[in-house]
Amino acid sequence: MKVLAALSVLQIAAIVFLASRIMALEPVVDESAPPGANEPIVKVPEVAPPEASPEPGRFLDERELRRIVREELAAQLGAIDWPQPPAEALAAVDPIDPIERQQQLEWVGQEIDRYIGRGEISDLEMEALQMEMAKLDKEGQKRMLGRIVRAMNAGELKGRL
Repeated sequence: MKVLAALSVLQIAAIVFLASRIMALEPVVDESAPPGANEPIVKVPEVAPPEASPEPGRFLDERELRRIVREELAAQLGAIDWPQPPAEALAAVDPIDPIERQQQLEWVGQEIDRYIGRGEISDLEMEALQMEMAKLDKEGQKRMLGRIVRAMNAGELKGRL
């Protein structure tokens, strides 16, 4: 029992020592980094301290508190300088032709039917199928994922999402 007490005291002393060392650390700036690399990605404006309640002893109800939180979030999110993707990245996105989209949707549907007919899908096959489903539009993704989930829930398809 004395050994455990001694180890506990030693452990607490080590934690206090490490915490004091961490508090003493200052942020390190890498001088060899390119300009702008040491700056935060998203710049958040300074927040003013909250004002005192005009009526002392008055408490806010839930509805009023939610309204204030929504206003503050909207103000803060509007004030953030969000980084914009480069124009080359936006230009690189190719809109999918509707015929190609329909063919991709049919192909994914056939693959799902094939796996349902087999009764199981491996993790690797599921990952490949999900990568193909990611190429679909949001509605197609939702439909195909719904088919997989319904088949799994019905016991027609064994596997993991």
